[in-house]
Amino acid sequence: MKSLTFSPVLFGLDLRRLGQDWSRALRGMAQWPGVRWLSPRYPVRLLFADQTQVTVYEHESGAVPAAGDQPTGYTGRVVAQDHLLWHALPATGLNEQDLASAIALEVQRLSPFDPGEQLHTHFLVDGPEPGQTTAHIAITTHKLLQAYLPAAQDAQATATPAGQATEPAGHAGKGAPTLPELWLQLPDRQTLHVLPGYGEQRRRQRTLWWRSVHLLLLGLIVLTLAAAALTPTLQLRERVRQAHDSYSQLQQQAVPAQQARERLVAQQDKVRQLQKIAGDRLVPENILLLLTQYLPDDTYLIVLEARAERINLVGVTPNANQLILHLEKQAGIKRVVTVTPARKEGNREVFTIEFILDTAAAAATAQASASPASAPVAAPASVPARKS
Repeated sequence: MKSLTFSPVLFGLDLRRLGQDWSRALRGMAQWPGVRWLSPRYPVRLLFADQTQVTVYEHESGAVPAAGDQPTGYTGRVVAQDHLLWHALPATGLNEQDLASAIALEVQRLSPFDPGEQLHTHFLVDGPEPGQTTAHIAITTHKLLQAYLPAAQDAQATATPAGQATEPAGHAGKGAPTLPELWLQLPDRQTLHVLPGYGEQRRRQRTLWWRSVHLLLLGLIVLTLAAAALTPTLQLRERVRQAHDSYSQLQQQAVPAQQARERLVAQQDKVRQLQKIAGDRLVPENILLLLTQYLPDDTYLIVLEARAERINLVGVTPNANQLILHLEKQAGIKRVVTVTPARKEGNREVFTIEFILDTAAAAATAQASASPASAPVAAPASVPARKS
């Protein structure tokens, strides 16, 4: 039966290489000025084989000398070149997995030490050309490194399996004695690099701890500032929502009153329209009263027709022309015309006249003529008695 194999490639993407790229990116981010400012750096006092001392800070590209003679609680030893076997391997274009395989082959080919005792590490150095990288491989054994460890801790240092440089057993345990850090100096260079697995974890864990504390404090500050900046906006938004709800509630409460007002306005419009119609229409009583005042006593009406402001008269009078001239002089009468010529019947003339009667003037005239008739008649004055 064919066994199932799981490939790290998904849709043409190498997941292992993706993880390596992310790891490299995170390591690069840790060197950003802002992150480095949040990460406390602890100096390490290094002792060379010639008993000279130097205080440095660890950096990814190599040790950085510390300014002045700063006090430190971390010490280290620089391994002499006589205890190391160096080899340069071109690493341009190799990913981490390919580079690790190439280094393992080179160590197996070049190492003169017992595989159970040897350990090796490497450091990447940029070449003079852009993109050019060289891996400097350091090979040694645990026995050679025992000379740099305190005598009380010689028994605690153990070999690293598979030839990799890791922390000896019991090193990271609580209450275990602290090993000094071991550093390597690249041949023909003044660059110093820490040897992994010998005492540097205590300093790195302390750096990581305080970096986490600083990031947490910075996050709390950012959250506090964000809350302080957003609180007025949220409060204003809440007030706007409350105002909108109150306005909607008032609108719902005002619906009956608004409907009543609309009905009242509609009724008022109807009343105004009726008033306008009633005001424009001539009252028959007023027309009769005015014609009674305006027409001579020898004139008789046969037909009286009122259409809005236009009045048509058909009647009998001794002289139709004089009647027309008489009506034109009266207040409120305009445009007096004869519809048909007058015809003679005996000593009288039958006329058909049309004129326009001004409503306001006619109403005022009718009211003025009606006022004296309604006024009380004054009693006659008493006549004094004649003396005899």
